[in-house]
Amino acid sequence: MAGMEETGGTDGEQAYRGEDGEVTVRLARVADIAMAGELTTMVNEAYREGYVGILEEPSAYTRLDEAEMRDRISAVPSRKGTRCLILAEVANQLAGCASATTHWFGDPSLGQFGLLATHSGFRRRGVATALISCAEELCRGEGATQMQCEELVADDGAHVSSVFLAWHQRRGYEMEQEHELPAGLRHPGFQYIPLAQPCRFVILRKGLG
Repeated sequence: MAGMEETGGTDGEQAYRGEDGEVTVRLARVADIAMAGELTTMVNEAYREGYVGILEEPSAYTRLDEAEMRDRISAVPSRKGTRCLILAEVANQLAGCASATTHWFGDPSLGQFGLLATHSGFRRRGVATALISCAEELCRGEGATQMQCEELVADDGAHVSSVFLAWHQRRGYEMEQEHELPAGLRHPGFQYIPLAQPCRFVILRKGLG
């Protein structure tokens, strides 16, 4: 993926120039609740696709429902910190989303991003890079000196999860913690759907100096 060039923006928006045109990112607004269904479908489809080969029944996995998405859009307070939803658009079409959380579990120096999803029609166009750059900038502006993300990585090095991990590492994220998970494990975080193979749950962090 080519590097992104920030090109400015208006009314709280940021614009990034990628290989295939401009990606605009912005914080979700109350009016975006009308898109809650579309956003929920996009996120769940992206997660199910990523969990093929990791979960025994990835089609049964639901990352969140529409009510939870409405809460994300409305920035409803969370025990995990102050959370907001970032939206990405290309040519005024929804292209992706991510969440950004400041004061992660009460730590004012730590920010976190998650819920990263890109619409299938806008992949490999710099959307994810723009979303993460915006999340990092938002957390940095709120005093965070480190950024965190988490990934579930299959032991099979050919699985796409290894590509995601390497992509984060190229962006400067380094391993903070790693937890081995055996095949067949039914974990509440994955709705008790058994793991199809051994995996690692990894916590990655990056300095925001």
